[in-house]
Amino acid sequence: MTQEQIDIIVRRYQQDASVAEIAEEIGVSLATLKRWVKENRISYHMPYRKKSSQYKEQKPDPDILESSWNVHLGLKYITTEWTSDEVSQS
Repeated sequence: MTQEQIDIIVRRYQQDASVAEIAEEIGVSLATLKRWVKENRISYHMPYRKKSSQYKEQKPDPDILESSWNVHLGLKYITTEWTSDEVSQS
């Protein structure tokens, strides 16, 4: 990598640009850029990123979909902290 490419990588990475966008901008493959970031993250103070929730697809659990039970309500009952007053009123 040239110093100019490195400067662009560090600046754009800190601006939260995607790695794919940065790779395209500097003209290298995505794999090359990912490897470079992995090897040079500490030297250039580039923090780890959490996976962006905008790219995560919210997929329902197949076990919940196939169940004839109201699983969501059951989970609510299981995780609720019951007191003696609530139990005696039922």
